[in-house]
This record gives sequence, C-alpha cells and structure tokens, in this order.
Amino acid sequence: MRLIGCHIENFGKFADEDFAFHPGCNVICRENGAGKSTLAAFIRVMLFGFDNERAKKLEDREREQFRPWQHGVYGGALEFEAGGKRYVLSRTFGQKDREDTFELRDKDTNLESRDFTENVGEELFQLDRASFSRTVFISQNDCAARTTDRINAKIGNLAENTDDINNYEAADAKLGDLLNKMSPSRATGSIRKMEREEAALLEQVRTGRDIGPSIDRLTARIRELREEQASLRLEQADLYRQQKTVSRYKDIQADKKKYADLCQEAEDRAAAVSAAEGCFPGQIPDGEELKRYMADSAGLSAPEEKMRIFRMTEEERRQANRLDRLFADGCPAEEEIAVQRAALKDLWKTELDIAQNRTGRKKGAMILLFFAAVLAAAAGILCLVSGNEAAGACLLGAGALAGAAAGYCFLRLRGENAGNRRLEERKDRLAEELQAFCGRFYAVSSEKEQFDSALRQLEEDLREYGRLSEKKAEYVAAYRHDAEQRERICGYLKKLSVSPKQDLSAQLAELRDRLQRYQTAQAEFERARGERADFERTHDIEEFLGFDSSMLERLPLLERIGDRLEAISARLTEIEGELHECDRQLDGLQARQNQMAENEQALSELREKLSADRRKYELLKKTREFLAKARESFTARYTGPLMESFGKYYRILAGEEAKRYHLDANIRLTADEKGQQRQIRSFSAGYQDMTGICMRMALIDAMYREEKPFVVFDDPFVNLDREKVAGGLEFLKEIGREYQILYFTCHESRAG
Repeated sequence: MRLIGCHIENFGKFADEDFAFHPGCNVICRENGAGKSTLAAFIRVMLFGFDNERAKKLEDREREQFRPWQHGVYGGALEFEAGGKRYVLSRTFGQKDREDTFELRDKDTNLESRDFTENVGEELFQLDRASFSRTVFISQNDCAARTTDRINAKIGNLAENTDDINNYEAADAKLGDLLNKMSPSRATGSIRKMEREEAALLEQVRTGRDIGPSIDRLTARIRELREEQASLRLEQADLYRQQKTVSRYKDIQADKKKYADLCQEAEDRAAAVSAAEGCFPGQIPDGEELKRYMADSAGLSAPEEKMRIFRMTEEERRQANRLDRLFADGCPAEEEIAVQRAALKDLWKTELDIAQNRTGRKKGAMILLFFAAVLAAAAGILCLVSGNEAAGACLLGAGALAGAAAGYCFLRLRGENAGNRRLEERKDRLAEELQAFCGRFYAVSSEKEQFDSALRQLEEDLREYGRLSEKKAEYVAAYRHDAEQRERICGYLKKLSVSPKQDLSAQLAELRDRLQRYQTAQAEFERARGERADFERTHDIEEFLGFDSSMLERLPLLERIGDRLEAISARLTEIEGELHECDRQLDGLQARQNQMAENEQALSELREKLSADRRKYELLKKTREFLAKARESFTARYTGPLMESFGKYYRILAGEEAKRYHLDANIRLTADEKGQQRQIRSFSAGYQDMTGICMRMALIDAMYREEKPFVVFDDPFVNLDREKVAGGLEFLKEIGREYQILYFTCHESRAG
C-alpha cells in the first residue's frame, strides 16, 4: 500500500494545500512550525479519525487541536493505492463525529467504492489507531516499540506452521466472521441490516398509506425487465444453436486432422519396421535363443579370469621344468619319505647310544674299585696284625665288597664293548640305506645332517610339484572350456550370417539392441495401426472426407459468440437480481399496505432481537480481545525472526552488530550493560530512539510480508548524534528500496 497524494482543504494551519508522494523515500524538510507534524497528523486522521474524542477538556481533543485557524470546510482528500487499485478518500469533520462525512471512490472509474468502510485505516493496516501509531507512524520523541493485541495478532503469522497459531487463527477467523456478519458498521452486518430494517419498518409505519405510487412504479419496472429478459433469452437460444454448429464443425475438423495424423503415423511406423529389419544381414534371431547365447558369452570372462589366475609365471615355469627332471622316474610316496625319516631318527639314536657307551666312566670306576679293595684289604691285615680285630674285620669286609664291585664292572664293560660293535654295524647299514634313497634325487654324503636336509628339500619339492601340477591342470581345463564356448557362439553367429569378431559379448549385445529396436518398431507399428483401426470403427470417415473447412468461415467466430453469450448471461443475472429485488420490495410494500398492524408487532420483535444481538456482538468482541491477549504468551516463539530483522536494521543505523540486545516474549528490548540486562529506558534518549526505530521496522517486516505499507517518520532522528544521523540517512535509503517512506525533518543536516 502506498500514498499517491493528498489535498488539504482546511486542517490546522493548512488551507487549500496539495502534496504529492512518490515511491521510495519522500523527504519533507521544513523549518519548525511549518506544519510537518500537522501534515503527518492529517494522514493519520484521514485513515483513523480523531483521537481523544471523549477527553473531558476540550483542548485535549485532537479534533479541536487541528480545527482550521481560518475556518472553512474542515477536512480534505487522500489518494492512495492498495491491492493494485487506486482510491480517493474524502472526509469532512464537524463539531462532533456524527457530523463527519466519509466518501471513498475508485480513482479509475470515479465510482463510489465499498471496498473499505469508514474504518479504512484499520481495514488497510489490520491495526487500530493505537497499533498504527506504535508501528507504522514513528513520531518525534515517540520511537519506542510497544506491542498491542492487534500487533501481536498481526505478527502471529510468523508462527503460522504451529498448531497453536493455526488453532488461534481458526478461532479468531470464526469470531471475525461472526463479528463481520453482525457488525453494525458494515453494510453486510446483521445488526446493520436489522438497523436498516428497523428504519424501514418505522418508515413503513409512518408512510404505510402512501405506498400506492411506489407499487405502480415497481410493477412497471418489473414489466420492462420481463420484456427485456424474454428478448435476451430468444437471442441467447439462437446464439446457442450457432455455437453448437460451430463447435460441431470444429470437432469434425479436429477429428479429420487427427485421422490424417494417425494414418501418417502408421506409415512412419511401417517404414521404421522395415528400416529395423534391414539391420540384420540374415535371419532375425529368436529373442530367447539370443538371450541364452548372451548368457553363455557372459560366462566367457570366467575361464579367461581363471586362465589369468592359473597362468604360470616365468619363475614357476623354470621351477616346473626342474621338478619334472627331478621326478622323471616317478615321485616318491609319502610313506617312503616317512620310512626314511624313521631310519634317520634311528640313525641318530644309534649314534647317541654308541657315544654314550664309549665314555670311560665305567672303566674308571672299575679301576677305582679295584684299588679300593686292595687298600682296604691291606689296611685290614695291618689292623689284625696290630691287634685291632674289629677294625681289621670291617676293612677286610669293605675290601671284599669293593673287589666284588670291581669284578661286576669288568664283566659289564666286556658286554658293552660287544654291543658297541653291533651298533656300529647297524649305523653303517642305516647310512647306506639313506644315502641310496636320497641319492636318487640329490648328491649327498654320508653325513646325517645332509640326509635331513635332503629329506626336507624332497618334501618341499614334492609340495611345490603338486601345486604347480594342479595349477597347470586348472589352466588347461579353463582353456578348453573357453575354446568350446567360443566355438558354440561363433557357430550361432554364422547361422545368422554374422561374421564372428574378437569381442563376442559386444557382438551379441549389438544383435540384442538391433532386435530390441526391431521389436519396439514392430510394437509401435501395431499400436499405430490399432489406433487407426479403433478410430475408423468409432468415427464416420466419410463425413471427414466430405467436410469442407470453408463452411466454418461462413459462421461467426466462436469467441465472438461466447463474448455475446457472456454479456447476455451477465445482463440476465442483473435482471434476475433486479427482479428479485423488485419482487422483494413489492412484497414488502404490499405486506405493509395490507398488514399495518402486523408491521408494528414486527417492529417490536425486531427491536428485541436487535438488542439481544448487540449484547451478543459486544460479548463476541470481548471474547476476541481475550483470545488476542492469550496470544501474547505465544509471542516468545517468534522473537527469533524479530531479533534477526532488528539486527539487520541496527547494523545499518548504528554501524555495529546487535549482539548485546535481547527480546522477551512481550517484545520488550533489553541490552547487556555492566554484566546485566538493562531496560532500554535506562539509556540515553538517542539510544532509546535508535533501538525503538529498529524494533518498529522489525515489527513492520513481521506484520507485512506481502503488500508493504508506507511508513511515516516524523523527525525521529532529532536525539541522535552526528554519526548516528549519518547512519539514519543510510537507514532511510536502505528501507526506501522496500517501503514508501514519508520523512519529516526540520534541519538540512538530517535531510541528507
């Protein structure tokens, strides 16, 4: 919504003054006392009427403050645009509000408009006067942002996706509908209707005996309307006949074109089938058979992969050749190697036994025992000679025992020497057997360590020989399988007169694609031929062939017939409405004429119902107000978007981030200062005005997300320092891109 201009007939100090407003920022820079605030007040009063009408003191009433100094007609006109339409709003003001006049006209047609009532400001902005003054109307020394129920209800759209707001809007809309239906200030309100009906009944009671001429006039008007209605209906019937004929011809023309298109499509599809069939050098392959061979070709990669896996490396081939030569006379069985392992183990044990028997411990013990026996016998004899018989007997006994032990050792030593000779013979025999076995494969000496190494090498070579033999067998099997598969697929391709290539899978895939294109073309041809046949069965082809398109040229255009029919229909609707209204008025007049007594009773009943509806209307208004207050508790949910918008404007105006500011659920702003959140009223007037302006713009952003209103700035930067004033001018320039701004100031330094 934007202002276009205004004419002030007489208002305050203004008389016969005109002002024009353009989109963007309108700067009105005049000295003090030139009437800037008066012009701003005029715009507000034209939209919302006067404030403080019930003030006790006459000078406190706004109506008296702006009463023309030079007398004359008190009022003027305001031209504005809203919802894509332009209006001219005219008001004159008397001593009291009941003496005021209101008129709203459509600027383009100059006809009176019922788009808005006398409460045009509230209907345009969806705000009452107080809410308007706290948001869109920013005046000097009154920049603080304070919300009202109407503001909360308006900005509640920010939270429209929550259940709470949807429930509130549904309830508010229902109450609004009921209030609108009952409103005494709306032409369609039931109370207003009853008031008009009450006035009509009063008039009927007073003039019930003088309604004869009115009945005659209504009867004549009804007769005229009936005659016009009959004439229009005859014309309408004729136009319907013409419209039906033109429509029929157009249908035939469209069907003829469609049939030609179907025939052409069938021919095109047949040509496509022939072209697709020509892509095969021989017979067309069977789809299922081709699918089987494609599955076989897909398996070609498995043998190739297997051959790649089992293909021997150069080192493996050299190793296989060596092992083939090594085992040319046959591979030894695991049992043979196990026997040789046991023989080697027996050889080690035999050598160990020989080594143990060769020790001199037994021979030394025998000599020691012999000398001990001799010494003990000599000592015993000496003791006996000396007369010590007991000691001599003991020593002789010990000597006898030592001699017996020496004899036993001598006999044992003789037996062990014979056993050693047998062990030596066995060791030689085992070494010969091992050398004979290992010598079949490797050059070895008679050392047992070489026998062990040879057996280990033989076991390792046997394992490697088995692995390489198995790998070679797998490679040969894969090669044969691949060759067989390729031979089968090549035979199939030759049967189709196709020369096989290296990549058989790709060749089969190409055949599959050709077959699919052929089958698709065939199906499309059958579909096109079927559609043509269906069309021929359901339409009269002879009628198409005999149709001449020039027949349409001899008839009126279908659009012209439609336009005339639309005009006739609209006029018939108007006539029906007027006839209905005439019949209603005629019935009312006749009823009043014939039943005057009943009219008085009806008037009494109507007044009772009107009184009850007025009480109900007031109760609904209070209910809606209480719902709006309850919604204030919900505003905490949309403080985030408001703070984001506030931060945007604060950066422009103050040149810094708004991190220190906070917003509570009642849209009250606080700022961090000395470790606590302080109320904005605790700061200087300049900071209060600056934050208030930013918050008001944030509220306006939230309330008007579609059609933007104009915003009045009545010199709000008066308390700002020079640096902040520069930010304020940039602020006006920035918001002027989105809003129409009316900026009033008295100093060039604040005008930019």
